[in-house]
Amino acid sequence: MSDTYLNFMGKLIKLIDQNDGTYAFATELTPGAVNIGKITIDEGNKYAGQVGVVLAKGVATVGGLNTLLDNTKNFPAALFAGKYLKVNIDGIEYVREILTNVDDGIAFRDIFAAVSAVNVYGEASGGQVTTVAPAGTEGNEYTIEFVAPVQNGVVTSASLTDKRITVILGTGNDGVPASAVIGTGTNGTVHIAHDNVGVAGNSYSVEVVEGEGLDVPMSVAFSDATKKIVVTLGTDAAGDLDALKNMALLIATEINIQVAGSEDPMTATSSGDGSTALITAEAEKPLMGGIDPSIIATGADVAAAINTIEGFSATMTGSGGAVAAGQGTFSGGLDAIVVPALAEYEIIDFGVADTSDSSSAGNAELLERTAVNWDGTKESDYVVVPLGSGREVLITVINSALQLVAIDVTLEHEVAPGEYISYMDAAGNPVKWTVAASGGKGVFGVIQGFPMFRGGRVVLTGTSAPTNGETTSVQVQEV
Repeated sequence: MSDTYLNFMGKLIKLIDQNDGTYAFATELTPGAVNIGKITIDEGNKYAGQVGVVLAKGVATVGGLNTLLDNTKNFPAALFAGKYLKVNIDGIEYVREILTNVDDGIAFRDIFAAVSAVNVYGEASGGQVTTVAPAGTEGNEYTIEFVAPVQNGVVTSASLTDKRITVILGTGNDGVPASAVIGTGTNGTVHIAHDNVGVAGNSYSVEVVEGEGLDVPMSVAFSDATKKIVVTLGTDAAGDLDALKNMALLIATEINIQVAGSEDPMTATSSGDGSTALITAEAEKPLMGGIDPSIIATGADVAAAINTIEGFSATMTGSGGAVAAGQGTFSGGLDAIVVPALAEYEIIDFGVADTSDSSSAGNAELLERTAVNWDGTKESDYVVVPLGSGREVLITVINSALQLVAIDVTLEHEVAPGEYISYMDAAGNPVKWTVAASGGKGVFGVIQGFPMFRGGRVVLTGTSAPTNGETTSVQVQEV
């Protein structure tokens, strides 16, 4: 034999020929746990990690989320099923189990499927609605608005314009328009009412003043700025109020002319035949009695309306009740990570470096990308990580773009059912790091021996209560 190299996860470790049919590592190993690159030899447990053997290499002609084609290859069908694909994408090395292969194609477990952005609107104790946008970061660009119309009998509906969803909330028939009356008598009153129901009409008023001077015409002045209708009664040649100029019918007609096009349209009508004149000034009086219609759109109604928009889905996630007017944004959307064309890849198999029964499951995803949803009240949450092989792990933590609070990350081992203790460093301090707010992210590690007893958990704690409706995602991978 002669000196050779051990290929471990793409790293070459020199082996020295001992001339007795055995090899030795090209370094001195001291008793106990010893690190050589990414291999840990623990003499107490006789565990030597796993060795990656490269079976094939190539360059992807066509990439994808969970498949690639290499038109320079023609592999026998299912030759690599159960082996692993290793590929470097944007500086991060991914290892995924191969499901099958045939000819020039390889199918493997997803690198990372796109995640949909989500909006959670309303309180869980009421008409809360959760809306899911199309998958990918583009979903984070959408907004949603819930509008309470000032009309009776509106049916709940939803529409999409550009990247804004508008939900018109359904109303009852109990809305009342604001109104006021000037003048007196069967044929001499003028009734002024808003065309729309609602309290907005209560901010308008009307006043009647006597014209000053000789032969002054009856007139009406109005503007949305002052929200005031002023009726000036006309006079005759002697300067007295002119009954022919000030008939209720004429005043109602002139009011309608002047308020046409108002922000809050109004309509004036005269009583009877309107032939009786207004004969005196009247102090300013408000239009009164306007009442907004009740909102009767439930979470289920709103979800059904949103589900008519292609590409979106919604469900009622609250306990029921009406949905209030307001607006919100979407967050948490992530693009898929795919193997790009021309990416170099390797097909690897794993073996165990010693002959004991202690073996590892290999490069594995202990915890798939898992989102923790914050409700604006709790300051801490956690995700459970199943028992690994005792090898090193990388932990990825990502805050959504609109998460306005930094998140502290700590690790805990489960030592008995439901009993956890902190993962400590060599100085006896809990291992802890912080993920920045507003889209902060990081890959942390390599961390040895987590979790190694029964399992563990990654604990997330906000520097204050994390932002309502936002997410923090966690992923744990063995390396």
